[in-house]
Formats: sequence, structure tokens, C-alpha cells
Amino acid sequence: MQSPEEQEVLASLSILSPPSGRPDEDGRVRLHLRQTKTGRYRWFHKDGSPTVVAESSVENALRAANFAWRTWDLRVEKELKTPQA
Repeated sequence: MQSPEEQEVLASLSILSPPSGRPDEDGRVRLHLRQTKTGRYRWFHKDGSPTVVAESSVENALRAANFAWRTWDLRVEKELKTPQA
């Protein structure tokens, strides 16, 4: 299986940087949704490090992101793309 950095990005989002965040120049943190080796859908930082937010489907991963990061001005930047079986 590919490393998270090489896997297809299924969705992207950004949030205002929380105190523990690693912001870009504009003060936002960009995250990318990828499928893990175990078949879960996890949000990763642009450097490939994982976040704690992972779910069993693409749609659930977006719902979890909305729940986890709604106070950080979450913005979906790339539409959800469901992987082909």
C-alpha cells in the first residue's frame, strides 16, 4: 500500500489554526482526506502526518471533521470524491 503522501486525496479542507496547529502563511491549516491501509478515511496534514479524525466512509469523515473543527471556521476546499471499488 502507498504511504499517505502518495495516496489519492479524496477531499481537502482548511481550518483556522487552533493553538496546537501548524498554519500556512494565511493562518489556516490545510488537511487532506485519504484512505488508510485498514480501509478507514483519515484526515492528514499536508506533511502526511495523521490527525485523530478518521471514519468508516468518506461522508462520515466529513461529518466528523465538521464536528471536530466547526469552531475553527472549517472550509471544504475540494469536493468529496468517493473511491471506486
